[in-house]
Amino acid sequence: MLALLLGAFSLFAPAPAEAQNTPVWSATLTVRDATELHGCATATPCSTNLTDDDFTYGTPSATYTFNTLSENVNTNQLWVWFDGLTGAAAKTALTGLTLNVGSTSPDTYAIADATADDVYLKWSRTPSWVIGSTVTLTLTSGPSAPAAPTNLVVGPGNGSLSLSWTAPSGTLTGYDVHYTSAPATGSGSVANSVATTGSNPATAWVAVNRSGTTASQTISSLTNNTAYRVRVRATNSVGNGAWVFGTGTPTTPTVSLSVSPNPVAEGSPVMVTATLSAALSSTVTIPVTVSTASPNTAESGDVGTLASISISSGQTTGTGTISTTQDADGDDETFTVSLGSLPSSVTAGSPNSVQVTIREVVDGTPCSGTQLGQLRRKFRDFGFGSSSNVVNEGGSVTVE
Repeated sequence: MLALLLGAFSLFAPAPAEAQNTPVWSATLTVRDATELHGCATATPCSTNLTDDDFTYGTPSATYTFNTLSENVNTNQLWVWFDGLTGAAAKTALTGLTLNVGSTSPDTYAIADATADDVYLKWSRTPSWVIGSTVTLTLTSGPSAPAAPTNLVVGPGNGSLSLSWTAPSGTLTGYDVHYTSAPATGSGSVANSVATTGSNPATAWVAVNRSGTTASQTISSLTNNTAYRVRVRATNSVGNGAWVFGTGTPTTPTVSLSVSPNPVAEGSPVMVTATLSAALSSTVTIPVTVSTASPNTAESGDVGTLASISISSGQTTGTGTISTTQDADGDDETFTVSLGSLPSSVTAGSPNSVQVTIREVVDGTPCSGTQLGQLRRKFRDFGFGSSSNVVNEGGSVTVE
């Protein structure tokens, strides 16, 4: 009976509390103007403008005093400097802390994600503090938002960008991937830290609809030859991590030509291959021309025709065939295969034209014009003919 009662009581026992962020320091900052630094700094002391300018942390415990805590309006960054410490030393000592800016839905800046120099810890931030206003600030330890992804690679495609990156450590719940074609500064700019709005990348950050924790993403339906900015951040149960930024420009695929075999034995066909630098989402027809005009030496009857080559959707190559004719003369001939007037979905690559040589055939073996001349001289040297008794290929000759 007792066991049943205990079991029943256990149904109402509180669940284990989730790990919480532990407050280490909190204060209110009165924002002052020190030219490029808005907040508190040497010229506008933190000891005056912070309600509490120091805190203790670590094992053994040490005291840390703010010298600077400001937005840099020239570099779009948040700067923090602790008295007597370099940026690198502060990052090492305080790497388990997170600086939270704001009272509700605060912006979080993990010390571990900061850029450290000889003096400052720095994070990317669009300045928003108004001179004379107050800002709520806290430092917390414990679970924190993830670090920024690393090694972001942006690969151009046809109307698309392919992104890949290295995931930060820890258990993640997903990623946010955004893109925009607006500049970061100047007319029509969209700052790095601005939230997503709408679906027009020319005027705002646009969110990619995605789920899961795969460290890659393809962004489609983009405009070729337009530069895009992209940003990626990881998320976990605590919140959003820092952004990593990149750029890329989707490109119109190029098309190039190749032929095989070259040279070709007269009477044999030539295969022409059109190759795209990237596959298209629909079938494309590539116009080609076959020319025997100078400086080529073939005549119109020596080669066949080829008007176009089709490349299927999702494929990068297509082929076509040009026939050649076995004629009665003893010379090599040449002709040229070139790209015609291309559709707007592709541009000419290299090579965009190829000259093909047709080899003469003797007893079933292709021979160059030079080789045929050498054979004729040898026959004359042995008295088996002269220039007056040349016979056409395929004919017969009587030797006495």
